[in-house]
Amino acid sequence: MFKLILKKDNPLKCNVIIGIRLGYDDNVLPFKVEVVVKGYFELEDKEPTELDGICKFYLQNGTAILYPYLRAMVTTITSTGNYQAIILPTVNFYKLIENCNIEEVSLPSEMYEEFNQYI
Repeated sequence: MFKLILKKDNPLKCNVIIGIRLGYDDNVLPFKVEVVVKGYFELEDKEPTELDGICKFYLQNGTAILYPYLRAMVTTITSTGNYQAIILPTVNFYKLIENCNIEEVSLPSEMYEEFNQYI
């Protein structure tokens, strides 16, 4: 699962969210795991660019940056029990997102959060 939230008044800022749920759809795993990672991204280029292109850029690069952390968290969490650790495969997010419908993976801009609001 991946989602995009653009800042309402500045589409050069966004949140990218990726997540995974394991063990919910079948009884193969003896446990359930849900991990969600949210990143803050900002483009410094002030040139006007097509919004669809900006969204795909954010999704392709943001998910590629965040996925190794999600992958490591799943492995760490699942390795602490008496079962074999789950190691997620690598993913080519460029190809995965190349033909996706941006509207289907976008969340309302009201959900956008600045990174430094918690610091």
